[in-house]
Amino acid sequence: MGRKKKSDNRPRSARVNISIPGDLREQMVETVGVNWSSVAAEAIRRVLAELAKSKDDLSDEDAFNRLRVSKSETDTDHRTGFEDGKNWAKKSAEYLMLEQIELEFGTFTKKDWRNFANQEDGLYANQQLGLFADQEDGLTVGDRLLLALVRAEPRFESDVARMDFWVDVSRTSAVMDNTAHVRGFCTGALAFWHKAKRVIEDD
Repeated sequence: MGRKKKSDNRPRSARVNISIPGDLREQMVETVGVNWSSVAAEAIRRVLAELAKSKDDLSDEDAFNRLRVSKSETDTDHRTGFEDGKNWAKKSAEYLMLEQIELEFGTFTKKDWRNFANQEDGLYANQQLGLFADQEDGLTVGDRLLLALVRAEPRFESDVARMDFWVDVSRTSAVMDNTAHVRGFCTGALAFWHKAKRVIEDD
């Protein structure tokens, strides 16, 4: 006698019909490689998560939606940072800067990044090197990463130079305070650096 299958209590996918402008439909048809159902589901989750903020008593499902949106935003920020870091390493980073990134952040875990981002302002620039221990309050995680590279790039002592750097590589200085983006940037730069270093050392 065959074994009974365990019941699956997970919600099944449901098919729904939505109306969209004709020009938008044409653009969707012309765009390949996009799962529009996932895009729509994510948009709906975001609206539900936003509406749930006004509720006094959140249901478990409301809370799950909120956390799904939060995770998605973090994942997106990390992916964007990764691409920015990889492109910077390929197009404009100097050898010594990439070497310094590997030295400072090559073995960082997610926990290390959380600690790095959450240290009390004014106490951190780079504890290992002992740089800028008296830095003024207001350091972002993006500031801290660049201050760790000062030996390779002295211009990063300047607040303006650090802000200009992030605008150049990520198109906005807002990412300076986004740990997921900065962590992704560092990971992307290191991913290219590890490939490049093997080739350079073999020359």
